[in-house]
Amino acid sequence: MTFLAIFLAYAVLFVNGWTDAPNSIATAVSSGAINYKKATYLCGAFNFLGAIFGYLTNLSIAKFVFNLTDFGEHTVVGASIVFLTMTLYGIITYFAGLPSSESHAMLCGIVGVGFAITKSLNNAKKVGDVFVFMVFSCFLAFILGYIIRRILRWNLPYKRLQILSCSLTSYMHGYQSGLKFIGVILFLFGISAHKENIPFFIPLSVSLVLGLGALMGGKRIIHSMGDNLTKIDDRVSFSSDIGTYFSLVICSLLGMPVSTGNIKCLAIMGASYGNNEKINKKTATRLIVSFVAVFPICFLISYFLMSLFLHFKA
Repeated sequence: MTFLAIFLAYAVLFVNGWTDAPNSIATAVSSGAINYKKATYLCGAFNFLGAIFGYLTNLSIAKFVFNLTDFGEHTVVGASIVFLTMTLYGIITYFAGLPSSESHAMLCGIVGVGFAITKSLNNAKKVGDVFVFMVFSCFLAFILGYIIRRILRWNLPYKRLQILSCSLTSYMHGYQSGLKFIGVILFLFGISAHKENIPFFIPLSVSLVLGLGALMGGKRIIHSMGDNLTKIDDRVSFSSDIGTYFSLVICSLLGMPVSTGNIKCLAIMGASYGNNEKINKKTATRLIVSFVAVFPICFLISYFLMSLFLHFKA
């Protein structure tokens, strides 16, 4: 069962690279700054680098996630169900053309499993914290996207600069996601979340799997975020990327596990308003609903699966 749990952890990590990492390159592809194939290579490489450097520089996010998982005698089964819930949710959102938030899915899955075991919401405060993190990060991204677009009055080579900006957002996605999954995998191996105790094969394997997942591309996500939400020109694309990058940097320094997809969506909206462009309300509504729906959906899936396991075990 421990082997199965570790396998599922890496499977979820791969799905994260497949369904969440494409947000990093969506606007640059839609604006024509880089073609899709080259963008996926860039996304994969910088997700790999972000996860490695996250491990080397700041383990606060990994420690936050590490301290979430405590299911007593059902630790391995409970963790496996959380990972299965995250995988199912990630696949569902991908085929719906929506970005998924594995960090939110993870936390709600943990609460669902914990509630099935103890019949009490032991980790409810943690989910409350993450909801606050989500609101803060989205508000910050919108404001930064808007401000950056409003001040971009210079005639700069924005098409070329987008290669840099989408590389930075890919790097920070790898940084955030890599640390979340390092925390989970450390728990499964029974290793405390301190750098001196962590074998290098764990961050290295996390980085490799995340990078490979990012190479899958995620065309549906790119289409929803880059083509359907608003009109993407070079300045909107660059502004939203830089707004996303700095939002992720600030949240990471504060130790907040946040969603790149949520942040990128709000940064695009902010940059679009700064460019006096209209937002596709239907697409924006679908994206925002997906951000909120992760909480009840993942709670119910994990609660049902854990309850089923406990029923048959009894």
